[in-house]
Formats: sequence, structure tokens, C-alpha cells
Amino acid sequence: MTPSARILLDLKHPPIRVTAVQTGTYLGFTVDEVRLVASAQVLQRLLEAVPGNHRRRLLPPAQRLRALGSPAKQAVKYFATCEILSRAQDRDWLDRAQCSIRAYWKAKGIRRQTVATKAKSKPEPSNPNPK
Repeated sequence: MTPSARILLDLKHPPIRVTAVQTGTYLGFTVDEVRLVASAQVLQRLLEAVPGNHRRRLLPPAQRLRALGSPAKQAVKYFATCEILSRAQDRDWLDRAQCSIRAYWKAKGIRRQTVATKAKSKPEPSNPNPK
């Protein structure tokens, strides 16, 4: 644990709003995982890609982490600490978030394997003008 994370967790009165890094500290996620759990588009694509019987374990887009205000796509996102702390106490939400994270990385690995397989199976173009 980093010294800044230790200081954040030891505060008697936590800040009202926290960044994605600080949110990850409270929830035990990395910054990339916080961004994934906060993205409605990624969660919706996961729901569409996962078979029906596993879909119920994923985090629905309505239960995603919501950034405060309406930040631009590339802007720093702030989250309400009260929401983060309540989610950290909700085992069902944490389970669904973790299943969504795992499904995302599994799907990404499958996509990479598919692209690599297609690249290997393509025949090399013949050189029409040999020297």
C-alpha cells in the first residue's frame, strides 16, 4: 500500500469527493478497474456479449459508479465518498463489480487471441515482381 493510500484510509473525516485513484483505494480496485466499473458503455457491451445464465452476475449499467457532475470524457472524474463507502460495504455490489471486471479481461483476451490467430492464418502475399 502506498503512503498516500495509507493516509487516505487513516483520515478521521474522509474528503467529500475522491478521484479514481482514491476510489480504487477504498474499493480495492486499480484505477483501470474503477474506470471500467464507471463506464456504462463497457458494462452494456459485456451484458450483450456474455451468455444468458452468466449475465445475472454482472453489474448492470444502472448500478455503475457515477462521476459527480457531467465531466468531459478526458477530464478527471470525481466520485462521492458517501457512495463509494456504501458500495464498499455492499458485498453483492462488490461481487458483481468483480465479475464484470473478470468478464471484461476474459473477453479482451479472447479478442486478442482471435486477432492473433487471424493474422497467423493469412497467407503472405506473393511477390509478383521477383528480382
